[in-house]
Amino acid sequence: MALIFPTTVGVLTADAFGPYSAVTLNGPAWAITDHRSLMRLWTPQTIRGSNILVPLTSGVTSTRSRHTVTEISFGMTIIGECNLAGTVNANTWEGLQQNILYLSRQLIAPGVERPVSFATPGGETLVGSMQFDQLILGDSIEGHDEGQPYYGAACLATLKVRLRAPLRL
Repeated sequence: MALIFPTTVGVLTADAFGPYSAVTLNGPAWAITDHRSLMRLWTPQTIRGSNILVPLTSGVTSTRSRHTVTEISFGMTIIGECNLAGTVNANTWEGLQQNILYLSRQLIAPGVERPVSFATPGGETLVGSMQFDQLILGDSIEGHDEGQPYYGAACLATLKVRLRAPLRL
């Protein structure tokens, strides 16, 4: 059984280093489960610049506003029951390890920008580039609870990324 998680806020896909040309970050073996972090891709990125008070006069002077690096932490769930193609693993803990290693080896490269696309709920596709800096593992989960989207071994994780420019149509 693959991980089933709604993709109502969009699907992020990135170029990979390995045998697959792209990695979809909402697939059968892992998914971005934090909708708020994905929704940050809907809007322009962080802007730096401010208004400066002008002494002895009313009003302010604006400094030039510029896009700056936007850092986003995507909350994820990674499971061990199947691989990225949806093929069932005989040992869920071994499968979990393989899925974590795959994500680490195919995505994580601090300082390296790679092309990404983001399919929005409105049917538009935003494109740009992103740096995949770190995959931080959280709690591991074993077993099956009613209402949970996994069976077997699973792990919560945080994928830290940086955008130097906003994604565009």
